[in-house]
Amino acid sequence: MLQKHQKTFKDQQPLRMTQFSLFTNAVQYLVALNASKLALWPEDMEVRQLEGEHDWQVTSKGAKEQLEIQGMLSSFPTVAKLTGSYPVTLTVKHWRGNEESCQRLTRLLEENQTLGAEVNVEEGHLSEMANAAVDFLEEIVYSKLAPSFLPDLMKGVERVDGRPLVVVKGTPEEMGKSYGKQLRRATLYNCRKILFGFGLYQAIEKGEWFPHLLLQAFERQEPWLSARYIEEMNALADELEIPREYIYAANIFPEFFHCSGMAYRGKATEGGQLLHGRVLDYMTGIGLQRAAVTVVFVPNDRHAWVNIGYAGCIGTVTCMNEKGLAFGEMGGRGEGYLDGIPMTFLMREVAERFETTAEAVEWIKAVPRSCEYFYVLSDARTHGAVGIASWASALAKEKGLEEDILIIYPGEKVDLLPRGIEDTCLLASSHYYTTLADRTEAHYGKINPEIAWQIMGEGVARTSALHIVLFI
Repeated sequence: MLQKHQKTFKDQQPLRMTQFSLFTNAVQYLVALNASKLALWPEDMEVRQLEGEHDWQVTSKGAKEQLEIQGMLSSFPTVAKLTGSYPVTLTVKHWRGNEESCQRLTRLLEENQTLGAEVNVEEGHLSEMANAAVDFLEEIVYSKLAPSFLPDLMKGVERVDGRPLVVVKGTPEEMGKSYGKQLRRATLYNCRKILFGFGLYQAIEKGEWFPHLLLQAFERQEPWLSARYIEEMNALADELEIPREYIYAANIFPEFFHCSGMAYRGKATEGGQLLHGRVLDYMTGIGLQRAAVTVVFVPNDRHAWVNIGYAGCIGTVTCMNEKGLAFGEMGGRGEGYLDGIPMTFLMREVAERFETTAEAVEWIKAVPRSCEYFYVLSDARTHGAVGIASWASALAKEKGLEEDILIIYPGEKVDLLPRGIEDTCLLASSHYYTTLADRTEAHYGKINPEIAWQIMGEGVARTSALHIVLFI
């Protein structure tokens, strides 16, 4: 059984490394953990702590036929050899797989032109990346062989209909502390997964050090963030005893999400009921679903609202406030156009401040926005519903657009969404949009909550869906 040292994050002095050394430290982890992509898996794998301190190891034994990788890969059988309080090494002696997989991996090494660039890497970050990879390996093994061995990240958290739910109230500082106390284990898990688990993938696929990218993105967007949200994130990080930058980075991470959404009303539904559906398609592969949680925020002097998300993110990508205003998003392109309010906090601001779709739209139009996003927004008071296409100002200019925002009313046809269906707002990409529109037309006039769930099922939701939500 794998035994790990549980420890909090600690910043250490930067190390001067190259992207190539990052790659070589991480590539064998990726191959071992992403078998579905490269069809390779480790044999005779030893994991142990150095210096004789509580030695532990994992050995993976396979069939008699073994494949030892030759050439470039044979020059770094040691995955990671780290110094500090918890030195760890992991060595893969043999691999099983097929020749095509090896060739693909070799091409990946040879074709990545960014691996020679220098980057400053903190030793603590590198150590956490190794820990995250070992955690990931443990999860894969346990989920297949003994799921009950996986630790319950929500142990002690109240569950409603089997789903974790917490409530945080008060000032920003009070809410941040309460969040950290109630969701400590799950938030620490997600910080590691986002920064260092997904960061491992980024280091290999793109030759980029992901923790730095997230923090740089946050620094770009911080001027547009309300001080109350900074205060809340600081309180959360302090409660967890981790660097504040880790919470900042975890809250910028949703800028990468891609999803679907729809709103039905009037003639489209049974009895004219307003229904708002939301599918979040992203990142089940790194384990975010293990830390999925519903959080009710009750801020002083603002609307209470519910966030359907994952531990560590105090912004939102799926929400509804006490007035019945519901909000969901879909990420587009425009990565790097960061001069505006981060998407998750734009959505939170709407949830805490507005009651109707019309009020929210006017505010959204007036504020600077980042990247490229698409939203579905609805409200219970007026049964208003709209789709929103939003671009960072600089991106809109590059695209030659007259405006940096497009409001799409129910039934309206636009180039992006050519199937205008009365009393509906449908938002999805490629063939998912076609499927969504086909199903909507097939059930038009009879859509109720049960049918809405069916519409949002497989074919609209991807296999990577982190959550599927229906606001009624």
